[in-house]
Amino acid sequence: NSLDVRRFHRRGVDLFTQDLSLATNSFRQLLLKTDFKVDLWKYNVTHFWGHIRRRQYDDTQILELGYPEFRYGISSLQFIPVGKNKPKHLLRVEFDITDRNYDRVVYDYDTKSNGEVFLDTIITSERRWVYTRGLVSYKIPIGKNLHIRPYWGIELRRDKTDGRYDHNQITPGLKLHIKTNKTTGTFNLGYSLRNYSAIRAKQLDTTALEPFLQYKYFRFSTNITRKLKNNWNLHIRCNYLARNSNTTAINTKSFREFNDLSISLGISYNFLKKLKSEEED
Repeated sequence: NSLDVRRFHRRGVDLFTQDLSLATNSFRQLLLKTDFKVDLWKYNVTHFWGHIRRRQYDDTQILELGYPEFRYGISSLQFIPVGKNKPKHLLRVEFDITDRNYDRVVYDYDTKSNGEVFLDTIITSERRWVYTRGLVSYKIPIGKNLHIRPYWGIELRRDKTDGRYDHNQITPGLKLHIKTNKTTGTFNLGYSLRNYSAIRAKQLDTTALEPFLQYKYFRFSTNITRKLKNNWNLHIRCNYLARNSNTTAINTKSFREFNDLSISLGISYNFLKKLKSEEED
């Protein structure tokens, strides 16, 4: 079981108005998680887990936004004996459901004849989304220090409010794991195709037929850890995400294409290993 309390703060203004933050970025979050492990049958390890999260974004003079989220799922690992009953290959099956309720409060202002701005009405709305996700992967050893894991993922989002944001998404991908005495590395390459069933893709040519909105995501990530001297470790992480859209009218301000890249470098110290070596001495 775990309890997480987080405060995230981001400074900035809305890109379209340049003077007012219409999109709330900073938030407060409370997260409670629990899970338990069972062996359903031979060569099997299964986790049942759930969490409750409450996130509240900082209020502005225009809107308030927050949501409670209930999430539960199953993660099952199946060892498959190869050779002399040695479980080398590994089949992984994951499944989870997320139920998220958005509470939205919008402040509508009006202007008096003398130019003074006053609060006219407060508009409240609620939107509920339910995500269903599944992932199947299989471990294939290539050598002593290398194995690959092809995977196939699926995501279904159902908008319980009015069905506007319903979508289906499939994600084939491949992970590569390297492990030596001093270096551990994971490389992930994935492609996602997401299709909406109610939102249309705006077209630059207004006379053209507007197809349903479609996103194509390309993901690449790597996480490398290198052991240094005296129990120090070097960590290198890189994440890249690109999204393409069949929307051609980019002045709609939404559903655009983007590229996102983050690179991090860190150093850690292993205290436990140091203590263990001192006890052995």
